[in-house]
Amino acid sequence: MDVRITARRAQHVIRWMIIAGVVTLLVLGVKAIVTDMQPKPLLDLGKTTFRVELAETPAAQEKGLAGRTKLAEREAMLFVFPEDDTWKIWMKGMKMPIDIVWLDRDKKVVHIEENVQPDAEPYEVYQPPVPARYVLEMAAGSVQKFAVKKDMTAKLYNDGETSR
Repeated sequence: MDVRITARRAQHVIRWMIIAGVVTLLVLGVKAIVTDMQPKPLLDLGKTTFRVELAETPAAQEKGLAGRTKLAEREAMLFVFPEDDTWKIWMKGMKMPIDIVWLDRDKKVVHIEENVQPDAEPYEVYQPPVPARYVLEMAAGSVQKFAVKKDMTAKLYNDGETSR
């Protein structure tokens, strides 16, 4: 009789673990969908407007675009740093070439690196010769295609707002 009670308890516990796992997966799936539906900020630079994903936390900045295999033509990642510095960028985990643009606190372009290729350890580090507040990573060739030049000023705004 003890064995049957133990087996029933085990089945009961397993059933509840499965239900909890399914509920957890559903919650995570809904969260991912809601996150993807939130509008991304827009950034006017050169001859186009980019839809940007913000990397504002140290964890998001460390990950950056690692693992991605492509960016759409007018998509970019904007790293937002808390202060001006010569912020370094590396290509750890990258699977595609990118263009990198450093912007100062006024969002003026201070440095550009074009067609930066993924590399292996030890990773090459890219940094501007002067302090910057923002770093914009976009698909390789974007700097040329959209005529992005040093000393241009970018405008960052949310969808539905007037550029600022």
